[in-house]
Amino acid sequence: MLLDTSAWIEYFEASEKGNEISALMLSGYTLYSCPLTIAEISSWCHRNNKEPLTFLKKINELSIIVELNEDILLRSGKIHFELRNSKTEKIESKISLIDCIIYETAHVHGLELLTKDNDFEGLPGVKML
Repeated sequence: MLLDTSAWIEYFEASEKGNEISALMLSGYTLYSCPLTIAEISSWCHRNNKEPLTFLKKINELSIIVELNEDILLRSGKIHFELRNSKTEKIESKISLIDCIIYETAHVHGLELLTKDNDFEGLPGVKML
């Protein structure tokens, strides 16, 4: 299972949904992260006056950072275009390019994406917190 940035934030804030992630960790799930999550967590830390390296260390301890490659990036651009221009109300969203990269990273590595971010709702391979 690949944790989206929103899932990591829930975990770090020890929210009710974050406790669900803790339970997954305790039950032996192997967790993965996209490298771009590091940048998003750094931004979150700076907005909230937190030390980014503390959180990066935790991400590295608790998950495996998966590879990000050109194929994922090319496919993410296509997914971003298609979702932003979809005429289907259920899927039409303002999903960001970074979210599309994280989504495609999970897909390419055969992982389910765990997220709280509503922009992913309705997409295959996504588990909502």
